[in-house]
Amino acid sequence: MVSILAIPEQNPNNAVSVELTPDQTREWLAGLPLLEAQDSLSKMLEILHEFNRVTVKPGSRLRLLELYRTPLGFIAENIEKTLADKYCPLNDEQSKITELCRRVTIEMAYGYKSVVLDSAAMLRSSRSNKDLATAIHRSIRYLTHVLYNSASCYNSYPAGTWMEIHTLYIYARKLGFLDNIVKDALNRPRPKNNIRHVYQQAVLFGISDSYKQPVNVMGMIYRYLDRWAS
Repeated sequence: MVSILAIPEQNPNNAVSVELTPDQTREWLAGLPLLEAQDSLSKMLEILHEFNRVTVKPGSRLRLLELYRTPLGFIAENIEKTLADKYCPLNDEQSKITELCRRVTIEMAYGYKSVVLDSAAMLRSSRSNKDLATAIHRSIRYLTHVLYNSASCYNSYPAGTWMEIHTLYIYARKLGFLDNIVKDALNRPRPKNNIRHVYQQAVLFGISDSYKQPVNVMGMIYRYLDRWAS
């Protein structure tokens, strides 16, 4: 079922610019100039692009991806603040940063979808079940971010995005994971939610006519659904 998920081709011999260990990844992320959004996003994009094209054990990939969430969330939040009073389409500089954020988000989704695909055959242990539920949750979450980022810069979202969101939801329902609690510290109103919540957020955002809304209204809708989607 989840074989339709699109990920880049992976090769164990591909080289990456940073070591794939949690401590070294934390150190690398800590050195990013997060207030300089364009620079930090460009560096994240480069590393995630390499990371998603090398073979890594699903548990290790999940742990490393989780480390990117907070700094990426900080950058995205600051970008949203700069767009809070924007009723018109973005200027060239704002569009460039938003597009960078969109591309990084696509790579985050690739990473979590890789974990889903690799974990799908490891359902016998409770630990792998927990990792798989988290990976499905995050995959839907970042695919929804892709929808939001695409609408923000009035670009088309990648083909197949909705098919993947629906497929992940159906797969989670089949496994009985829909209501499993998943920690989500970036969702301040609901730091513990579930796959059902993030799926409903995606669907409700999808029917909100986001491409017809001013950029600041899109952000308000997205944040509102963080709390009230379920």
